[in-house]
Amino acid sequence: MASGENVATADSPRKESSLESLPTSRSSLFIIVRGKDRPGIAMAFMKSIEEHDCQVMDITQFLLEGLLVFTFVLDVGEGSSFRLMKDLRHCADSQGMELDFHFPDSPGAQEVINKEIEKKAVLAVGSSTSVSATTMSAVAAVLTDTGCVIEEIEHRGDNKIENNGEFNKVQMIVRCPPGCTLASLYLGLIHVEGAQVTLRWWDAMNRPHGKSLVVFGLSHVLCPYDVLDELLKEAGVDPSEVRRPADDDGSWSQRKRK
Repeated sequence: MASGENVATADSPRKESSLESLPTSRSSLFIIVRGKDRPGIAMAFMKSIEEHDCQVMDITQFLLEGLLVFTFVLDVGEGSSFRLMKDLRHCADSQGMELDFHFPDSPGAQEVINKEIEKKAVLAVGSSTSVSATTMSAVAAVLTDTGCVIEEIEHRGDNKIENNGEFNKVQMIVRCPPGCTLASLYLGLIHVEGAQVTLRWWDAMNRPHGKSLVVFGLSHVLCPYDVLDELLKEAGVDPSEVRRPADDDGSWSQRKRK
């Protein structure tokens, strides 16, 4: 019996050690806060989560005509979700804010692989007047046809004509499928009416929003070839098969002679 007791005593630490070594389950919690903006809101929510087993993975805050939209994604440990959600709800009520919770689904392995080979582009829609819903709908239709997904849309205060006195600009970051080129996107976007659309590949950084140099009507002095023909070739279109515009005023023939 003594030896049996010794064996039981010796096994106990090993069982506890094996339980402690088991990986703990964690999940992501997506939180959206909405309400009237005022100082101290972000601090209140951060204080309400600091004592919980969670980490802030992503956070965004912006204003829409005085309405604060505050979102953050938390990595939450097992057993902490219910108490955390209760404390966040109490914080939202005390601040007079609306609060929504969402547990996003875990991405599949194929989705992760696809994201590694996809590229992102920055698309800017500019106009000297208001950017209409018709214009935005036309842009979205082109992106849908090419298989692109809009990840971000931004219309900053300094990009509004009532603030800068010059133009309105809406900027998007879109995720492009493999094989999609800027030229193929541009061929669809040049038909969007009511705005000028520019494109560039996203380099994972926000550039200054100052004025940029845009060159139109490039001549052979700068490029010893037809720029539009080169864009068509990159998009996989034979320039000779493209219908030329009507040359009523002779401008097309003049451009070809340069």
